[in-house]
Amino acid sequence: MNKTEYWIKKVISKDLIYKKKISNSHKLTNFKKICIKMNDNKTIQNIKNIFLSISILEILTNQKSKICFSKKSIANFKTQKKAPVGCLVTLRKKNKESFLQFLMFFILPKLDSKMIKKDSLFLNIGVKDIFFIPQLSITNNNFSNYFGFGLSLLFDNKNFFLLLSSLQFKQK
Repeated sequence: MNKTEYWIKKVISKDLIYKKKISNSHKLTNFKKICIKMNDNKTIQNIKNIFLSISILEILTNQKSKICFSKKSIANFKTQKKAPVGCLVTLRKKNKESFLQFLMFFILPKLDSKMIKKDSLFLNIGVKDIFFIPQLSITNNNFSNYFGFGLSLLFDNKNFFLLLSSLQFKQK
C-alpha cells in the first residue's frame, strides 16, 4: 500500500467523516482518475516530434501513452485530418496513487497557484515547463522550451475541497 493511499484511507477518510457528518463511508470524495495530456506545437510541423512527448509521458507515469489525432483539417493551425497532435495518459488504481504521491511532493510545490483551475468535478493543473522534474533532469539538454503538460484530476463528488486541503494542495 502506497503512503498516500494509506494516508487517505486511514487518516483523511475518518477526518472527512467527522467534518461532513457522513453516515456512509462510500459517500466520501475520492479520486476517480488522473488524465495527463501533452500537446506540442512542433508536432504539427514535424510528425517525428510526437515520439519525444510520448517518451516524456512514459517516463513520468510508467505507463504507455495514447496518441491523439486531429478530427478535421484546420488551415489556420496548419493541421491535416488524422494527423497526430498530442498524446494522453489516463491513470487509474496503482499508477494513479503513485503519480498522486509524485504530484504532491515534486510538482505542486513548484507551481504557481494561477495554473490551478477548479470546475465542478475536475481540478485542472497546467505545467508550463518540465525542467524541474527529477526523472527528466539527465536529458534536459535535449529538450526545448516548448514542453509542458496538463493534468486533470476527476473526483466522485463536487465537495472535493476538503480532500484537497487535507492533501495540502494550494488553494486560490
